Amino acid sequence: MVLKAAVYSPFDLSSRRAPTKKNVVEALEALENEEPGAFIYFHYSGHGDSYPTKYPDLKGPQSMDEVICTWEEDIVDSDLGDILDRLAEKHTVCAVLDCCHSGGADRHSGEEGRPRIRHRRAEHIEASTPNDQQTSQASIPRSRGFRNARLFKSELYRDRKYNLIAACQPLEFASEYHITTPQGRKTHGAMTYHLLEALQLLHQDSPTETMTYSQLYGLLGSMMKDNALTQQPMHLGDPQRILFATKSAEAGSAGLLANVVKISGACVTLDKGLSNGISDGDQFRLYPPSAAYCGLITEDDPAAPVVKINDPKDLESTATPYREVPGSLIDVEVGWFARLSKRAKPTIVSVCLPEADPDAGFERIRQDWSSYIDSTLPLDLRFDSRIDEADFFVNTGPDGRILQFRDREKRYIPHLPSIPANGPGNVKQLMGLLKHLSSYKLLAEAGQTSTRSRPPRYHFELLEEKTDKDINPKAVASWRVSFKNLEDRPLYVTILNLGPAYGIQHIYPGPYASSQEIKGKTDIPPEVIIDIEVPSILEDAAKESNFRMRDVVKLFITSKQMNFNHYLLPDLESDPAKLEKRSMRGVPRPPPRMASWVIDAKEIITSRRDDPCPTATDAAPRYDSNICYA
Repeated sequence: MVLKAAVYSPFDLSSRRAPTKKNVVEALEALENEEPGAFIYFHYSGHGDSYPTKYPDLKGPQSMDEVICTWEEDIVDSDLGDILDRLAEKHTVCAVLDCCHSGGADRHSGEEGRPRIRHRRAEHIEASTPNDQQTSQASIPRSRGFRNARLFKSELYRDRKYNLIAACQPLEFASEYHITTPQGRKTHGAMTYHLLEALQLLHQDSPTETMTYSQLYGLLGSMMKDNALTQQPMHLGDPQRILFATKSAEAGSAGLLANVVKISGACVTLDKGLSNGISDGDQFRLYPPSAAYCGLITEDDPAAPVVKINDPKDLESTATPYREVPGSLIDVEVGWFARLSKRAKPTIVSVCLPEADPDAGFERIRQDWSSYIDSTLPLDLRFDSRIDEADFFVNTGPDGRILQFRDREKRYIPHLPSIPANGPGNVKQLMGLLKHLSSYKLLAEAGQTSTRSRPPRYHFELLEEKTDKDINPKAVASWRVSFKNLEDRPLYVTILNLGPAYGIQHIYPGPYASSQEIKGKTDIPPEVIIDIEVPSILEDAAKESNFRMRDVVKLFITSKQMNFNHYLLPDLESDPAKLEKRSMRGVPRPPPRMASWVIDAKEIITSRRDDPCPTATDAAPRYDSNICYA
């Protein structure tokens, strides 16, 4: 069903096709009666507004109601979100919100091809009910003036079961886009126009292939940036959900994917940089959208052009063609995918194995390790006991039966799966664990590299909370993450947890989500709490009196929305066989420029506490959990 307010058309509130709140709500609620398993697409292109909430008990006294502006009465974010939530209980739902700012026929003014932004912050306006007589839109009192296009942090954006594509970040403005066609001058919501262009491009390039929301989002953002639009579209929901379908793509390791956002001669600009772990000399293969299946590049194309990073910046990188690989940038367009194909710097591993090798297991490691090399996580194993500098050191331990691992400082790495030194799967398991530890090291050692800019002002701390065994019976400690943006302008925040089982998980804003915009002088929600659990691989170790484990809470602050999903890792498990298949940057001096990205971190050390006078033989162990300030 299409509910449309055509410019200069008769204004008839009684029409079932009129875009009134009543018609929109009834059309959505009618879909609740459909047979389960349907796909529901809801697209709103119009005006948005914000005013003090009518629900202070639900949202808080200082909160705002974000609304879409239908005829006669607005639809509040929490009301629309509840309807979509109910639909998502039995259907697959995609909602698209392109909230524009201007009113009535003024939508059609402005320069061609350029966004026009107007903004008015409305006070709370009680809805009125005009009579149902026909009239012209021009005669309707415009009490709202020009509509607010900002998508403030809304009830629509909390964790939900549907996919949401929004025109811009919560504190940005949604723009209009003007073009001239053979039929005359047209004005569109900028995101709606580019969304249709992106969908047409994906269909033309690969009409029979399935795409994911992640793939569409990357292409959409690149196209809007190429047309000098400052707004960044936003996607919330499962990024691996197949576009306009009821299922998700199978989990897999997509590696580090970027998008081409600019082409200048023999130079391309990618939308990933130092904050994503990109280094000078890294190589990327470029692919058109048709080369991706379910959001993944399914196979390498030797004819695909390769570019080499030569100027990595904080949030983006420039690259030029790699001369040793044939290929041309002639056909490359904005929106193409770039997949990391080779890192410039390998991880050096010193491996010391005994000479005696009765089962030929050690020789198998020496001969076969290079068969399991991944160029995106290159490893260089060196079988020389005299090597004194390496990223990891591997030996067979005192009994010669289990492989042991040490870090760059030659400190023993605890709580790893026990890999038999000469077992039948020792090569695959060794290489799988080294790849996992190398991935973990990328984030563990990541730090701010912008030194010419001042860091943004913020407050970041961890506050101990009482564990709630009713919510999480496995929690041995709980910590609340506190972050406040002390700047006047927005900052984008991602918080990750590096766990004691060498897994990396999202803490905030949510699983697989891109960074959350935090407006100036505001805090993240107070309910961001980390429950410290003992991972399964540490359960035996946790029975010892001297048990300690370490969590690191890593904070990323960027000047624009970024996604750090490529850092995520599952926890290691005790069974080494699971390593064989790995799933997985003379005039007055101007004020200092603020750094475009910052990394901060806090460590939590959780130790077992022995009770000298236990009250029961089966009493649960008790733990002390503290922030490490070293």
